[in-house]
Amino acid sequence: MCETVRVNTNKYAEYIQEKKNITHSKWKPVEFVEEIWNFLSVMLIMSIARLPKMSDYWASNPMLGNDMIKRTMTRDRFMEILRYFHLSNREEEKNPQDEGYNIMQKLDPFMKDLKLNFLKHFSPYRELSIDEALIKYKGRLGIVQYMPMKPAKR
Repeated sequence: MCETVRVNTNKYAEYIQEKKNITHSKWKPVEFVEEIWNFLSVMLIMSIARLPKMSDYWASNPMLGNDMIKRTMTRDRFMEILRYFHLSNREEEKNPQDEGYNIMQKLDPFMKDLKLNFLKHFSPYRELSIDEALIKYKGRLGIVQYMPMKPAKR
């Protein structure tokens, strides 16, 4: 899966640089899957230990900076990968005007791979009971379904 993300990120960076005619970019293609793993690890740490600005994670101030993130990846490299990070193959994406357009098309291939890997590597050793949970959401998102009779709405 990370190999696919690596390839798609590199393809997207190449596409954007050609489209915008960028010749002086500092972008270097992601050569190893480990770099994608490092990037995702940094993203995970950032989601747990929140700071006001993204650059604060690399601050030299010990009250702000995160040593684990600093050891994993430089700020500039992280920002480069973040700028071009792409889960899906851009060449296979459809325009909103095209027939068969799917609002989730950028996530679908990744989610299918993820589901296959979960099914392949997780076999429950006991009976599982799964119950749905509702969280009240007031934002705007095209894929959210309105269910007026659900308790979280009232």
